[in-house]
Amino acid sequence: MPYDIETCDKCDGFSHVTDSRPSADGRIRRRECIKCGHRWSTFEIRLTEYQKLRTPLKAGVKIEQAIQDLLHEVQNRFLP
Repeated sequence: MPYDIETCDKCDGFSHVTDSRPSADGRIRRRECIKCGHRWSTFEIRLTEYQKLRTPLKAGVKIEQAIQDLLHEVQNRFLP
């Protein structure tokens, strides 16, 4: 399997894709570090879906809350 340019958050080693499957709004890839064996998932979404997730911040809304809301939306839409 070819090495991927994505690096491991734990050891900065190279990773490779162990599983890739389509989802309703993009693609889910399961990755594994070649060096330490750490595994994680990445989510590729279409540009149109990304634009739907991005909403302008309203006056008085804290950035931290907006980030949490965005993460919650991504988890609800893309995680099984």
